Amino acid sequence: MDLKDKMPIDMTLGGASVESQAVEVAASPEVVKEAVAALTMLGFAPAPTQKVVMKIVKADASLPVEQIIKQALKML
Repeated sequence: MDLKDKMPIDMTLGGASVESQAVEVAASPEVVKEAVAALTMLGFAPAPTQKVVMKIVKADASLPVEQIIKQALKML
């Protein structure tokens, strides 16, 4: 449990990669990776950040990275 935030950005608790999850929601995997990486660089833990980003992308897959990051900041 203590190491859940130490997982690589491209991994999730379910074992699926960002790329496979992004395909499910029709968003670019690069957009998802970039948003997660930016939020991680701001000091947020990777695992919860990825969950929030995926939730946002599932709601609207057409959002640009900047909008995803803005929405994620409100949710984190």
